[in-house]
Amino acid sequence: MEWLFFCRKSNSSQEVASDPFWQSSDPRFALLGTIGFNKNSGEIVFFDGRKDRAGFDWSKPFVPPGGHSYTDATGRAAAAALYDPTFQIRCHSCHDNKSPYVIDPHVGQSRVGYFLGGSDARAVAFSLGDYLPERSRLEGAPFRIVGSGYTSKYGGDIAGARTVRDPTGNCTNCHTLTTQLTGRRLAADAVGRQPFIANPGWGQTLVLQDEKKTLQRIDRHRTDWARRRGDGKIHPWMVPGDGNILSNTAPEIDGSDWKTLSTCLWGAGGAECGYRPLYTPCPPPETDGARVIDAGIEVLPAPIGEINANRALRVSWKYVNDYGGVPERDDVRFNVAMGRQAITASAGAPGAGYPTMEDARGAGYTPVRQGISVSPKARLIQNISYAGHARWTEPAPSRSPRLFELYLPAVCGQRYLVRVLPKRFCFDQSNIVYGSIDHLLYADVPCG
Repeated sequence: MEWLFFCRKSNSSQEVASDPFWQSSDPRFALLGTIGFNKNSGEIVFFDGRKDRAGFDWSKPFVPPGGHSYTDATGRAAAAALYDPTFQIRCHSCHDNKSPYVIDPHVGQSRVGYFLGGSDARAVAFSLGDYLPERSRLEGAPFRIVGSGYTSKYGGDIAGARTVRDPTGNCTNCHTLTTQLTGRRLAADAVGRQPFIANPGWGQTLVLQDEKKTLQRIDRHRTDWARRRGDGKIHPWMVPGDGNILSNTAPEIDGSDWKTLSTCLWGAGGAECGYRPLYTPCPPPETDGARVIDAGIEVLPAPIGEINANRALRVSWKYVNDYGGVPERDDVRFNVAMGRQAITASAGAPGAGYPTMEDARGAGYTPVRQGISVSPKARLIQNISYAGHARWTEPAPSRSPRLFELYLPAVCGQRYLVRVLPKRFCFDQSNIVYGSIDHLLYADVPCG
């Protein structure tokens, strides 16, 4: 897991001033942003400070979102007062290149380092020679936003975002560019070109005009050093070929090639752009390496005093939920669907009669009490957590399979057929995804 915290000094004019607020020794700042990222799973989460607060102070600790635990009532109240519950900032528009960074530090080092600095001492000091790190996350890497409130608000944007392959072969062999701001704004800035769409419609023409005005405002804030060309140049900083050589002789992208790429980046291209979804779906249980193991069912004596059952069934299994390498992860629950039929004289191992996948997902059931539903075909127990985990408590970290178990009443002369189905609460726009592997158990209760 990686956490990034942004403490942005700002004011209504967006201009740096000379008052004490702008001094590094002054802990006051205007905008708070927090990003959490899991590189293994590609999960990213955004938190912003409330927009109705006058400011923040980095000399004081910030409570984590949600407090320190379910029982931390004080911390949870403080978090509610600190973080913006309305998600006004579209963080995903900028942080869209398969990592939490607008400009990845690895790329920043390799692209902005100098190769041919000439006699400029600053260029020599910052030079990284021909160092160019490998790409850490390709355009097909898993990447999804978690947080049901955020993803509900921006679900349309998230579903429509795409990665792009440069048809001209210049820019996306090293960089992940998208139809969001890394493509529309960052790429245009990096190559020193104006955004372009081939044959734009009226709406696209207006959006392009606004974007060009934005880039002009950005350019007005560049220093002379940031506009340098020639030996040790800094701009444009994304060039074809060996992009580590930021010299006067380094080639710049051809105008025709840029128009082709820019059209793709604005989502106006065709198959040549190699579009694919930027955000990848939530993985169902048992597609991420974890498996249900040691599943079994046993017949036990009925509990003392039980008048509605002759026996008890103990259904048990083990499962390790280590997706993303997080031992506290607790987003997988289980449904257990149980049907029954009379034991026949020729009864062998059942070939049919088990509850279906749809049964285990809850289709056609009537709730009878919390977590338990019935249908004409089966009984369903939903959202089973691991043994010993009480509701509204923190999950115990574990890198070993956790035990899950369920005790059910049984009567004589019946065969019980059970389907165990894992499901992941995705905490994003996909909500819940179910496993697809059969976990079928049965037990006969003859009582003879």
